[in-house]
Formats: sequence, structure tokens, C-alpha cells
Amino acid sequence: MFGLREDDARLSVREQDAWDFVMDAASTASIDALQVDLYDATARGPVLDTTAFYRACRRTLKSPGVMTINLFGDHDSFPKNIERICDAFDNRVLVFPEVHDGNVIALAFNGPAIDVSWETLEARADVVENTTGLPARDWVKKLRAANARQEAKLVI
Repeated sequence: MFGLREDDARLSVREQDAWDFVMDAASTASIDALQVDLYDATARGPVLDTTAFYRACRRTLKSPGVMTINLFGDHDSFPKNIERICDAFDNRVLVFPEVHDGNVIALAFNGPAIDVSWETLEARADVVENTTGLPARDWVKKLRAANARQEAKLVI
């Protein structure tokens, strides 16, 4: 459903019980990027949404590492999930503006602090957009608008 490429040395897609994966000691510090989708087939809400679960997700990440999670911004579980993710990741969380169908993407970071100027992000966005055709410039613009008190640079 995510349109990902086939598994290779850099990508391993696992469809399994998320709680079992994050609680397995073998998963500790084993992941660079963790993509989390916790909605059931009827999208009634995340099936796992505790601070303990999000802390366990963080334990799976290397340093540096990032967790991406899709949440429904218009679902009543949204505020508590953002709060719990922030608690688990020491407030090192970026929440992107809502996109289609109420989807909100959040990124939660593990490892050293990120401290980068908007000019650097804009230059990187130019490269991404020119090489992939993805609207990276617009992403940076929206990211900057959505993060208060970060006029000069992004610090997370």
C-alpha cells in the first residue's frame, strides 16, 4: 500500500505485530528509519498508542534514527498520540501540516540534536526537487511555517 520498492540490503519491510517487534531485544538500536502505521483495516484509530509503545519504538532506532508515523489529524486520538510521541522522544518531534483524507505525518528523532539553517534546508530541497521531481521546496516552506520560534534555523 505504501508503494515501496522490493526489500534489499537497505530496506526491510515487515508486516507483523508492532508490539512484538519493538519489545524484542534483538530489535534494539537496529533500525535507521522506522515507518509506523498503526491503524486497523477500518481506520478506527491506532491499535497501539501508549507512551510505552512509543518509547519502545525509540529503542529500536540507531543514533541517529527517525520514526515516521501517520496519524489522522481529525481523529479524537490525535492530541493524545502527539503528546505521547513527544514524551517518548523528549519533544524531538516535527508534525507536518495535514494532507489528504486528514492524514498527518509526524517525524520523531533519536540521536544527536539537529540544528540546521533554513537556507541549508532550502538548498537541499532544490537538489531533491531537481533530481526527483518531488515538491521538496514546498515541503520546506510548509515545515518552516508550521514550526514556531524557529525563524533563523530548525532545531530539533
